[in-house]
Amino acid sequence: MRYRDLRKPSDRPITIRSDRGASEALVRDISASGVKVAGADTLPTGTRVDVGVLGKIRAARVVWCRGKTMGLKFNHPLDAASLQAFHRPGGASQRQFDRFAIGQGGHGFRELS
Repeated sequence: MRYRDLRKPSDRPITIRSDRGASEALVRDISASGVKVAGADTLPTGTRVDVGVLGKIRAARVVWCRGKTMGLKFNHPLDAASLQAFHRPGGASQRQFDRFAIGQGGHGFRELS
């Protein structure tokens, strides 16, 4: 039997970037191994993407799509502290958290405020 990581519900906005461009989405749930997002332009299974998680850009790939909802698997799992920080109230504004846009810096992204 295959066990799934514990998933935590969320409604944080993020941007997903692929070779097709950037798309806004809402995180519906997150675990150490991946994230379920809704509202983004759907991408084919296997597409490599970059997502902003905890102020960092994390590489992932699309593992499933249904309508406007996708499952993304992180290339490197989140550690327990990072996952807990994703749900910590206060500190960074949840509306600002984990969003990025194409534009500045050597990596091609900049944080939105």
